Amino acid sequence: MSIGLFETLRIRDGRIPFLAEHLARLGAGLWRLGLESAPPGLEHRLRSLAHVGEGVLRVTIDASGEKIETRAVPPLGALRLVTATVRHRAYPIKSTDRSPFDEARAEAERRGADEGMLLTADGYLAEGSFTSLFFWSDELLCTPDLGLGILPGIGRARVIALARKAQFAHAEGRFAPAALQDAAPFLVNAVRGVMEVGSLDGSPIRSDPRTVSLLEGFWG
Repeated sequence: MSIGLFETLRIRDGRIPFLAEHLARLGAGLWRLGLESAPPGLEHRLRSLAHVGEGVLRVTIDASGEKIETRAVPPLGALRLVTATVRHRAYPIKSTDRSPFDEARAEAERRGADEGMLLTADGYLAEGSFTSLFFWSDELLCTPDLGLGILPGIGRARVIALARKAQFAHAEGRFAPAALQDAAPFLVNAVRGVMEVGSLDGSPIRSDPRTVSLLEGFWG
């Protein structure tokens, strides 16, 4: 099976938020894999599917060509998060070769959770199987650094931009799992937006009103 790239895009109110960002990331990833640029007319084909009003599009491109699938919007709301036992592998582009993430998500489901948080080989917080991680540590909004090999998430970039606009102090770095103790974590991706964490490894998690403000501003 050939390795390719994919993007998962939200249809919201008949439009596709962050479409330009998705296409830019897709193009950069195709270049890194040595594949041809995205097929001509892809943007038009995606926009033509937004008439459904609400939904999700997944576009996959590999050596065999392009495939676009339409899906329902997944359930929204607070997620039950667990720390996955499988370790993170560098994932700088949105490749279809993502076995550690599939394993982490399957493990989370077996443990009665919604999402699995992967740690790097050195034990640092990395990212979820389908989300980027943020957490409030007192007045500071923290997120793992891209230098760890995590995906440059479109939702992640949106939250950082919102934090700057709101003048929230924020930091990207290398954080041990203990940093989440007494913190207020939340997750984000470009399909579901900002998602509060209801529990971590079975323990309830406190919410933070600043997370709600980011949630409300996420879609613009």
